[in-house]
Amino acid sequence: MEEKHIQEEKNIGCSKNGGMGEFLMNKWVKLEKRYKLAFFGTFILGMLIHMYMVTNKLPNHDYVYNIYSDQFYWPLSLGRWFLNYIARLSSNFALPWLNGLLSILYVSITAAIIVAVLELKRTIPILLCGGLLVAYPAFTDTIAYIFTADGYMFAMMLAALSVWFWNKNKRGYIVVSAVCLALSTGIYQAYISFAIILILIRIIIDIFEKRYSNKDLLIKIGKACICGLLGMLIYYIGLQLTLNIYHTELAGYMGVNKVSAPNIKTIISVLLNDTIALGEMFIGGNSDFSVYEKLNIIFILLFIASYIIIYFKQKLYHRKLQSILLVVASLLFIPGAYILDFLSEEVVYLFRMQYCLVLTYMLLIKLADEYLMRWLSETVMILMIVIISNFAIIANISYFNMELCWEQTYATAIQMQIRIYDLKEYEDGEKIAIIGYLDSDDREWVLNKIPYILGVSDTNIMKNENSIISILNNDFGMKLEPISEEQKASILETSEYSSMPCWPSRESVQMINDVIVIKLSEE
Repeated sequence: MEEKHIQEEKNIGCSKNGGMGEFLMNKWVKLEKRYKLAFFGTFILGMLIHMYMVTNKLPNHDYVYNIYSDQFYWPLSLGRWFLNYIARLSSNFALPWLNGLLSILYVSITAAIIVAVLELKRTIPILLCGGLLVAYPAFTDTIAYIFTADGYMFAMMLAALSVWFWNKNKRGYIVVSAVCLALSTGIYQAYISFAIILILIRIIIDIFEKRYSNKDLLIKIGKACICGLLGMLIYYIGLQLTLNIYHTELAGYMGVNKVSAPNIKTIISVLLNDTIALGEMFIGGNSDFSVYEKLNIIFILLFIASYIIIYFKQKLYHRKLQSILLVVASLLFIPGAYILDFLSEEVVYLFRMQYCLVLTYMLLIKLADEYLMRWLSETVMILMIVIISNFAIIANISYFNMELCWEQTYATAIQMQIRIYDLKEYEDGEKIAIIGYLDSDDREWVLNKIPYILGVSDTNIMKNENSIISILNNDFGMKLEPISEEQKASILETSEYSSMPCWPSRESVQMINDVIVIKLSEE
């Protein structure tokens, strides 16, 4: 009897405390189906679309310097003081499978968060939004920089999480929201725009739904402003502390060290330029009216038509203040998407910095699902399926170009290695000077099929001295060291160099003054 009593007590104890993992399993079971659908739908589609990238070595121009990088000092000099801590989760190596897997994982979590923020409930809209998020060309551009892709996707996840906390409208959540925004900015500043656009979309939905009174809506907008200002304050404090601790200064890259408040003239000028840039992003790529641009024209027309239809259907003209706020929120998409342009004149927006624009497609899905007549809603659904499919094709054309690029790069590197080995005076561990730049074809027959995406548009990575030496050393096991500018200047004055032909001539690789010289071009 005593043994039975002891056993019963043990069983009771187990039932009270729960077994290993029971707490998390219970949380997962209680999680709404729509969030699981968003996560798994996005993850599976992401793996299918980007499988070739994450299972192959497809370097780009920055990869050669970041096969292994602590991602600390150079990101810190760019204001990305929190990137190093997130990058450690996948090691400091460029590992396509691990980095790619984590990137898609973070995007999948982001999709579930967006479903919560937009309050999507039906299967098709949820899957469409997840598909857009993971197929959008900005993700393709980001994952091309595989060594930082997972860190950047973590930043986007934090930006979306920041908006989720803000939207919950609970006491104390505004501080948590600000912290998430600060950490997201500390990884990659461009995701400020992701949070801004998501907030604007939530406000637009609230107006269409007539959810709040004028007072409550203004309070919610005010909390968004407070959250943003507090988040930027926390980011600035974290940046200054890290810079001082590690005795580092901000670099001049894209005007990071020249951030300042804009004046009226600058604001007007930047707004005009960014309006043009936004138009080019949707309907003015680097090709002659591609499928990408045609589909976006249809999307824009449907978007405008849906706005007008829903505005009158909901009789928002009776709510004058909220009608004005609707127009203002819609117009703020432009400065919201290009917010960094207003802080520094030297910022150049790349495709991966405009990830926030994918949210505009999601807004149309939300509005079509909730308010449009069936035939128009079904039209939007079909359009989005076609757009996602085209994004997937763009991604794989991009990876095809990256493969061609690496094949051409590898072939060029082999040629250079053989020419160097053929030099009679060559010994392992030589000094090297590479003069000029490699002239390579633009491969327009491939690149014209996709919108301009910097990370995947290389044709040959062996372009200059730094990249060539890095590839020959890291990928081919050579031990070459660059010489100083003074030594290089003395070589340029020699008669041997003057008579050298340019690459790919066999005589374009010679030994001059005990230095291997490769002449790529006359300039």
